[in-house]
Formats: sequence, structure tokens, C-alpha cells
Amino acid sequence: MKKLFLIISLISVSACFLQAQTSGEFVVPLSDPAKRGKLRAHINYGSITVKGTARKDVLIKYSGDDDDNDRGKDDDKSDRGRVRVNVNVNKDDEKQSTGKEGLKKISGSTLDLEASENANMVKVNSGSWGTKINLDIEVPAGFDVQMHTYNDGELVINNVQGELELNNYNGDITASAISGSAVATSYNGEIKISFDKVTEGSPMSFTTYNGDIDLTFPAALKASLKMKQSREKYSVALTWR
Repeated sequence: MKKLFLIISLISVSACFLQAQTSGEFVVPLSDPAKRGKLRAHINYGSITVKGTARKDVLIKYSGDDDDNDRGKDDDKSDRGRVRVNVNVNKDDEKQSTGKEGLKKISGSTLDLEASENANMVKVNSGSWGTKINLDIEVPAGFDVQMHTYNDGELVINNVQGELELNNYNGDITASAISGSAVATSYNGEIKISFDKVTEGSPMSFTTYNGDIDLTFPAALKASLKMKQSREKYSVALTWR
């Protein structure tokens, strides 16, 4: 097994702004590019965009904004000024790793992002609540996708053929040119999904507590839509004929 650790330190600072911005990108190879894979992306604060492409790997672009209002808090001082990206890739190879020698302390920005791959399962996550991070991810078009974000961000996905699970607590969910199935939940935002094709028999539901649901299906869809309202919860489910 081979584990590859990438530690990246980047920063762009301007005296005219109250925020420090960091950005970069890296590629996560798949164990077997000929087989279907799955992406699991989870962040606490920010947006995730996923696009299906002709790639045989996964490209992850990231950018982050560090809020100056949060600086100076004692519980964040140890991590303040650090931009770290750890990428673990499993291969049938001899073990190789790098230490923390490349990690630098940089004033004014903190971003912590982790990514891993195992048997075509790619996981990307950031546990930070104080730094807003935006992810722009390119995957093979035939990929299953699971995305979660909690605060001040949107989920956007397009041109993907697979099973989708989308959860956004405080923002919109937008999906277009989708072939497959989807389960989407938004607590404070709109759900807008457009299907080119659907996988018959797959469970699909769409739920929001405070927002609109806008769904577009192929004209030949052999299913019925059931709408339900329970207090402030609105849900739409598909029943196959």
C-alpha cells in the first residue's frame, strides 16, 4: 500500500481586504479507472460544485476565505495561519510518505482539507467551521456522488450519470443534465434538478423546509409524483408505475 501525503502552503494577502484568500488544486487517481467510482464530499462552511467530464481521475480545486472577525480566538491560535491539504492514495505499492517538513506557518489564513481514495471511493472533507471553503471538483461522468454542506454555501452538480445524494442545510441545491437518480434535502434553500434520463425503480425524493422545489423530468417518465406537506416540511417522492 502506498500513501501519498501532499502538504501545501499557499496565501495571497492584500492590505485592501479584510480576508486572506487561499487556493490551489490537486488530482486524486482512481484505483481502477475502468470501473465506476463514487465521490463523497463533506464540508461545514462553503459551497461544492461537481462536474462530470471525460477524466479518468478526480480533479479537486479549492479556495478559502478566512474571516478576520474570527481571528484572535484562543481556540484557533494553534491552527491560525496554516494551509494544509492531505491526500491519501492507496496503491499496491511499497509504502512511501512525507512528513511535515513542508508545512509552513503563514499569518492570516487557515484551511484544512483532506482527501482520500480507496477502491474508487474518493472522500473529500473539511471539518472547519471558521474558514469558508469552496470546492470545484471534476469527476468522470459515470460517477455516483454524495455531497453535504451545512453553512453559507450551495451545492451545484451537472453532467453526471449516477446516483446522487445531496444535502444542504443553509443553501440551494442545483443539478442539471443528470442521468440516474437523486435524493435531495435542503433545510433553507431551493431545490432545482433537471434530469436527462432517470433510472427506473430507483428511490427518489426531494425535501425542503424553507424553499421551492423545481423538478424537470423526461416526457417519457413512467412514474407518479406524490407531494406532501407536514407543518413547514415539503416533500416530493416518485412512485414507479
